[in-house]
Amino acid sequence: MRLTKEVISYDKRAEFKTYKIKAKDSEELKLRVKELISQCRYEHGHSGYTGTIAESNGQVIICQQKMNEENAEEYIFNHAKKWEDNIAVYLEDEDCYLLGGFYSC
Repeated sequence: MRLTKEVISYDKRAEFKTYKIKAKDSEELKLRVKELISQCRYEHGHSGYTGTIAESNGQVIICQQKMNEENAEEYIFNHAKKWEDNIAVYLEDEDCYLLGGFYSC
């Protein structure tokens, strides 16, 4: 798992971030997302408003279409909403998922 794009300002209360996650299927992806959320919450001390996936509700919507990274990031940016589910897109050329959303900060 790694952060692929640090920050694109959405407004003064949210940040857009994406993460690459290796997973063989949707069930493993959901498990990896929970682990990532726990890791971010640990790193930020449960302080809230971190601008990371720690602010996520943990739910994941998986796009059924495979894309390259640029198109996947654009798709997530255009479909994600603050305080709503994370969106994941399978990256056809990298054999992993790109997960992202808008997170409170």
